[in-house]
Amino acid sequence: MMLPHDLPPWGAVYRQTRRWLAAGCFDAIVHDLREGLRLAQGRKPQPKAAILDGRTLQSSCESEPEFTLGIYTTLTDSPPLSLP
Repeated sequence: MMLPHDLPPWGAVYRQTRRWLAAGCFDAIVHDLREGLRLAQGRKPQPKAAILDGRTLQSSCESEPEFTLGIYTTLTDSPPLSLP
């Protein structure tokens, strides 16, 4: 893999990137950016709710439909579960 000449060798860049990934650096950056954008839009830093559906929760094409967070995750005639 070719990197610009002003960067260290590929192996060193790869190892450092893996360390950052393992430490959660990129997740922290995304979290901070998301909060900053929400504040800039005049919203609270953390959302109150999230929408999850079968495509969001499905781990593979072969996954079976699941009941998650009181929502039936496939499109059927089955009613949603009632939340306590």
